[in-house]
Amino acid sequence: MSEVKYLHSHAAITDVSQPAYQQIEVVHDAETRSAWTYLKPRGRACFTLGLLGELRLRDKHLEANRGQAWSGGEVFPIEYQIVASANPKVFSWGGRPGAVRHADQGT
Repeated sequence: MSEVKYLHSHAAITDVSQPAYQQIEVVHDAETRSAWTYLKPRGRACFTLGLLGELRLRDKHLEANRGQAWSGGEVFPIEYQIVASANPKVFSWGGRPGAVRHADQGT
């Protein structure tokens, strides 16, 4: 883990609205200065290009706002990002081990 420090003023917020995500949900917590990203992909619980694209969009949105978020009428720096599954039955996002094994063997 690493701590992220931002030295920009609150005026850096350029867009207080969230992008329209389909496969992730982002929740900002002013008290802990964190952004929780819950993964909720369509279909099988695995990383897809669409899911990865939304994660990248989330990062670009945070970057455009200089690492700050708006929540409950307050602007605050995001010091921590946490990624979790929105499905309580899904723990591992490692993909399909069988498919990885076959790819490594060239089959």
